Amino acid sequence: MVLMDFMVRKILITGGLGFIGSSLIASLKRQYADQIQITVLDNSSYGGLGQLASALGCAIRSDENSATVIDNVIVHHGDVTEQNTVQTLVDDADAIVHLAAQVSVPLSTQNPAQDFEQNVVGLFYVLDAARMSDRKPKIVFASSNAALGEVEQPVSEVSLPKPISPYGASKLASETFLQAFSHSYGMNHVALRFGNVFGPGSFSNTGVVAKFIRQALGGEVLEIYGDGAQTRDFIYMDDLVRSIEQAVFLDNTDFELFQISSGLETTVSEVVEKICQEFVKAGLQQPDVKYGEKRSGDIVRNVSDVSRAKDILNWHAKTSFDEGIAKTVQWFLDQQE
Repeated sequence: MVLMDFMVRKILITGGLGFIGSSLIASLKRQYADQIQITVLDNSSYGGLGQLASALGCAIRSDENSATVIDNVIVHHGDVTEQNTVQTLVDDADAIVHLAAQVSVPLSTQNPAQDFEQNVVGLFYVLDAARMSDRKPKIVFASSNAALGEVEQPVSEVSLPKPISPYGASKLASETFLQAFSHSYGMNHVALRFGNVFGPGSFSNTGVVAKFIRQALGGEVLEIYGDGAQTRDFIYMDDLVRSIEQAVFLDNTDFELFQISSGLETTVSEVVEKICQEFVKAGLQQPDVKYGEKRSGDIVRNVSDVSRAKDILNWHAKTSFDEGIAKTVQWFLDQQE
């Protein structure tokens, strides 16, 4: 991949210590080495320095400014709701990948005020800082299909959103702010509605695949909420990272919104079945499975129409679900050695 003519040289990644952030940084470092400077802002809610160091395969050190440096990636410990910190870091960025968020649907229903503060207010501070910056950096925002809620399937960028959880509402609100700022201030932000991401490196991830694998490794019963017929559109981490990179370097002139998923529908029961098969292949005991009550705020069915991402972003998922599950289970098993 060649850097675009508008020369993105400095990238700020909020939430860069988490599952997606550390995977993205590792990919950017492999491709561009020292052509770009990466800065991270993270409060360590969903990942830590060890996760990024592991992804990059290097040690952690501190510099004279008390920041943390990992393979020339500068990590600032802080929160996106700290307005002064955000403004300082945004002022020095050519592009921003905004991953920082409260990501749990159940937690959003238990504490909607915290969800709003982290997801909507945090995004707004980053967005407003970009507006006031001389560089006017593009923001690539990690949205979610939860923003759409229970709507006719498959979902697309023109589906009428009907979020059913505070988390989904926070993602939809953030999308609308990005669009409004792009139109009002001549900016070119991008929102990516991610499907259910999974893959190696997801030990701290809250997604269903990682959760079931962790439970199986711990000898726990795998509990499926509801009847297991609810569906999700899963996206392997390598494919998702490519979509973020394509968005960062996309030479767009206005707000863009893309569905980022495989475009295939998989039931939760099928997910459990595949994980169990991989455990048996590895010579391990097949996990026990039980069914529990349906959770409030959970979407019953979800699958995306990804044609717009193919046409404009020049992106599509390349990794099959079976291949991705096999690699993910093997990664977890390798960590046990």
